[in-house]
Amino acid sequence: MLGKLFKHEFKNTAKVMLLIYGMFAIITLLGTFVLSSDAVRDEASSAANIMLVASMIFYMLSVFALFIVTYVYMCVHFYKSMYSDQGYLTHTLPVKSSTLFHVKLGTSMVWMVCSLALLVLSIFLFLLGGTHGEIFSPEISRELHQAAVEFEQEVGIPIGFFIAHMVISMLLSGLCYLLWVFTSASVGQLFSQYKVVAAIITGAILYFIEQIASVIIMVTSGYVAAMSDNSSLFYVSTSGVNAVSTAGAGNPASLGLLGNMLTVTYIWSIFLCVVYYIVCRVIIQKHLNLE
Repeated sequence: MLGKLFKHEFKNTAKVMLLIYGMFAIITLLGTFVLSSDAVRDEASSAANIMLVASMIFYMLSVFALFIVTYVYMCVHFYKSMYSDQGYLTHTLPVKSSTLFHVKLGTSMVWMVCSLALLVLSIFLFLLGGTHGEIFSPEISRELHQAAVEFEQEVGIPIGFFIAHMVISMLLSGLCYLLWVFTSASVGQLFSQYKVVAAIITGAILYFIEQIASVIIMVTSGYVAAMSDNSSLFYVSTSGVNAVSTAGAGNPASLGLLGNMLTVTYIWSIFLCVVYYIVCRVIIQKHLNLE
């Protein structure tokens, strides 16, 4: 039964998601074609430069649209299929409400991971076009290696560690933001009227609480003083804390601080996910209100 639920959920969401992916793929292929053209490589005309700038702008916009539209669609689909008129049909299925929640959350995360994988593939294609198919040549390999070495010298961490951190942060961020909206929608449906308004207000309150809690964690953990001492720039988001060293790179104390900061980041993100998950599951199992 669980397999059938996942199959049905993917089938319901595939039309929109494949349309989004198709548009992104077209923009990526057009950008790759422009980058690989001889006119752009030789800077033969101003028109070629305009095409290059336009393709890069469209590509950056498409990247934002890929994740934002995916995220918004997953959230709207969750609300409609769980708490709107469509929710009546959903909850008549002979399965537990918690199972329905797990299927929708799992499907949403799979689409988010697919979006991330598609982004990585598109970057590779852009590099392939920008280097005119010579990305695997010894010269390009040496340049990439030198860039990785310079990155480690400037930032103070290996580029592999940085990429792994970014991937984990993006996945945790996607899960956290999904559960944040799912929780807001679940609380909002408890009201007899103005459920959407109640969900929006709940989301705003939860976001405000997260920001206050993040600042408190930063202060009480002693990282505010450490930031000043290590001349590093940190910024806080609901999914965690990101760090970029601006001075003192390669300092063991700075690296230890960064490691501790990432640990705090992941613990805080996982804590938020667990709290949101518990709230959603309790409401869906015991306080479902489809009136």
